[in-house]
Amino acid sequence: MEEIQKKFLNILKVERNFSDHTLKAYHDDLAQFNQFLEQELLNLRTFEYKDARNYLSYLYSNNLKRTTVSRKISTLRTFYEFWMTQDTSVNNPFIQLVHPKKEQYLPQFFYEEEMEALFNTVSNDAKKGLRDRVVIELLYATGIRVSELVNIKVMDLDMNLPGVKVLGKGNKERFVPFGEFCRQSIEQYLEKFKPLKGKSHPYLIVNMKGDP
Repeated sequence: MEEIQKKFLNILKVERNFSDHTLKAYHDDLAQFNQFLEQELLNLRTFEYKDARNYLSYLYSNNLKRTTVSRKISTLRTFYEFWMTQDTSVNNPFIQLVHPKKEQYLPQFFYEEEMEALFNTVSNDAKKGLRDRVVIELLYATGIRVSELVNIKVMDLDMNLPGVKVLGKGNKERFVPFGEFCRQSIEQYLEKFKPLKGKSHPYLIVNMKGDP
């Protein structure tokens, strides 16, 4: 990988504090682009708008979704914009390239009776049921991501408001409120299943051995 691309990825990691998942996507996009350059005997510096259009066709020929193609084009546009700040002789061949329109999806959701059926599958007595109910209650009440859920620490909870501090994409924190049913489920879980005694970690959601 070119040194300028490595520098670009390092800037995203250190200065912009991108997540590991996002950094991997950028790295993979650049790697695929480099593969195309090698295949077509093209040069990173002399790459032109007509070449960018050919690359767009190449991406579509790999049966990628429009959202994926759009992200890859955004990655390269951002990379060249960064390179231009480092070298004024560089042009951005992707600046005029039109993004492919994203597919339109209808939102997916649960009907009330479906949510009720889901909650009814969880036992109120067994320890595992207490944990599972907290998982469902938190996801339902807050709309947070699963990756955010499993990283919640007990100290992130505020049972008075009530709500929870969540660490999201780009390490950005936000406070998300939840309702009374969720609060009660968490309190029962902490009292009957999740004592911190003997465990050195602070995580809220644990397995049956008490580990994260």
